[in-house]
Amino acid sequence: MDSSKLVKPVNINWQRGGLKWKISVTFSSLILVLGLMVIGIVYHFTGNALQRQVDLRSEAIATNLADATAGIVSRKSTLELDALIASERRSTCLCKALPVK
Repeated sequence: MDSSKLVKPVNINWQRGGLKWKISVTFSSLILVLGLMVIGIVYHFTGNALQRQVDLRSEAIATNLADATAGIVSRKSTLELDALIASERRSTCLCKALPVK
């Protein structure tokens, strides 16, 4: 069998590049990996922090609204309740969350 017809493996010669090329590739790879890690860590912690802020703000709004409406509900004053909810909607920018009648 003729050896010229056999498939020869591709041999990449890493020796062709000099020391300067090897250092550049290693340094660039390290910078890329570290950059991706930093982006991932910042994304993770920023997402958690924003979620905590939203949770705390919504809890504060709900508590304030519940405290303010307790007396109004016991008096069964729907006009006052509507006015309070409208003022709360304007002050907290929940225009899209609370539907307007």
